[in-house]
Amino acid sequence: MKDVLTIGQLAKQANISPSAIRFYESIGIIPNPKRVNGQRRYTMETLDQLQFIQTAQSAGFNNKEIIMLLEGFDDEIIPSKRWNEMATAKCRELEEKKTKIDTMMNILSNGLQCTCSTWSECLSKVDSSGICN
Repeated sequence: MKDVLTIGQLAKQANISPSAIRFYESIGIIPNPKRVNGQRRYTMETLDQLQFIQTAQSAGFNNKEIIMLLEGFDDEIIPSKRWNEMATAKCRELEEKKTKIDTMMNILSNGLQCTCSTWSECLSKVDSSGICN
């Protein structure tokens, strides 16, 4: 039984709060665990799922999308097509975010070299590459 974790142990290993684990159970992102004397008991698989959830959330997936990734596909669509459609849409969305992040990184990097005292002054000096001269 060493591969069985209490909610406190799971929360500590996953670096999240026990209330977050209970919330994930309530919305179906992770399955309800077995109980021993009324206390939740989790497997290491649940820890893996929580780590996947955290990675997906940090990449911009919402809870509904994560549930779909983990289990919620329509039975009439084969899994490879389901994953392909979702992955294609999410890749497009992440590329758009990446472009915005890259643009902001350039603005900040250029701003570190700018000696202007206002945005208006800086914008009037920006060349075609977006660099303030």
